[in-house]
Amino acid sequence: MPKVLIFDVADTALALPVDVIREILPLPLLSRPPQMPSLIEGVFNLRGQAASVLRLDRLLGLAGAGTAGDASAGVYAPLLLLKPGAMGTGAGPLALLVDRVRGIQSVAEAALLPVSALDSLNGCVAAELAGTEPPAHLLSLDRLLLERERRCILEHQARAERRLAELGEAP
Repeated sequence: MPKVLIFDVADTALALPVDVIREILPLPLLSRPPQMPSLIEGVFNLRGQAASVLRLDRLLGLAGAGTAGDASAGVYAPLLLLKPGAMGTGAGPLALLVDRVRGIQSVAEAALLPVSALDSLNGCVAAELAGTEPPAHLLSLDRLLLERERRCILEHQARAERRLAELGEAP
């Protein structure tokens, strides 16, 4: 049975396979340089690398509801630090800002109800998890970003790495 991490974003229960998550972090102090794309909440120094924090509520069009949908993240909002390459950007460390982590759950294959690619933007919802309470939407990270968003994140990540290097904070 696959294991998933269930979490909330803007009053919506979502899930990701645990094998794409490196760790769960408390929200650190984020830098927000000028001209940062709106889907990026900010950047922090993760062991000498610039880590970008993505606003999952904005990516999914859920902004305006829940705590992550507000103008800024709540002080106790957790980050889901993704494993390298999990979103297919080739960028440095990426983390997703969420409102709350519910926990890890094993899900039977029969509980994965398929969702048509036409029913979510870019087909980013792979399945609905029928065995969870409340029912959660299983996200597909490789389909979460549009190609334009991937390029934008890569460009931003390169600028953030240069800034760290200029400050003498890069490895």
